[in-house]
Amino acid sequence: MNRLMMKIAGVVVAVVVFAMLSAVGYLTQVGFSQTFGPSDPSAEGNFPQRHLHRSNVSPSNSYGEDEPGPEPIPEGESVWEDYDAKDLDNEKRLPDRPGNFEVIAKVGEFWEAMYQIDPDYNDVAYPLCWNHEWYQTKEEQDADEAADEAKYRKSGRKHKNKLRQFNVVMHKLTFLNLKEGESGIPNFADRGLTEVEVDEFAEVRKKHPERCVVVLIRAGLESLQSNKIEGDNSDADFALCWVKKKDNGWKLVWMSR
Repeated sequence: MNRLMMKIAGVVVAVVVFAMLSAVGYLTQVGFSQTFGPSDPSAEGNFPQRHLHRSNVSPSNSYGEDEPGPEPIPEGESVWEDYDAKDLDNEKRLPDRPGNFEVIAKVGEFWEAMYQIDPDYNDVAYPLCWNHEWYQTKEEQDADEAADEAKYRKSGRKHKNKLRQFNVVMHKLTFLNLKEGESGIPNFADRGLTEVEVDEFAEVRKKHPERCVVVLIRAGLESLQSNKIEGDNSDADFALCWVKKKDNGWKLVWMSR
C-alpha cells in the first residue's frame, strides 16, 4: 500500500471512531428512555406533548379523568327511553307516526273474526259500507243481523258461515296510504277495482276524511269439498279501508269483495 492510500485510510478510521464516541456520549447524557417531543411546554415555540387516549372510545364520547360519568341505572328502572320530541323534526312525516304497520294487525283480526262459526267483527266506525250495503249506525246493522237470524229461526235451518268451507290463502297485501281528505285510488282498474267500487269508496271518504289505509288483498279460497279455488284473480279479491280516528285508533269503514 502506498503512502497516499495509508493516509486516506487513517482519516476514515478517525472519522468513524469520532462518530461512535459522540453517539455514546449523547446516550449517556439523555439516557435510553428518551421521550420525543418538547421537554418544556412553557418554552417559547414548544407545544404540549400529545398523549394517546387509553380507550377505544372516541375522546369526544368519553369523560375526562377528573369528570365523573353518569350514575348506574337503578334496578327496577327501565334502561329504555324514547327520543325527545325536539329530535324528531320531520314535520311532513310526523302526523303518520308510527307508520302503517298497525294496520297489519287489523287485517289479521278481521280475518280471524270472519272465520268464526258465528262471524262477528265489531271494530268498525259508522257510517259503514259493508259489501255494498250501507249502515248509518250500529243499531241499524244490529237490526239487520237480527232480522237475518229471525229468518233462519223461523225456517228451522241453521246458519252456516260459508267461508269455513275454504282455506283462506293470502298471496299479496297492497297498502295504499291516503292523506286526510284524499280519496283517489291511482290505477284502480289495474289493481282489480271497478268504477262502482271507486265511486263507493269516494262516498266513504266524504263521511270519513281522516288519514286512511286501503288494503287490497289477493287471496285464494281453497275449497275443502273439491279442488276448486276461488279468487286469486287480482290485487282486489278483497278491499278494505281503515281510517285513523283520534280517540279510537284504526277503524274499518269499508269492505268490498
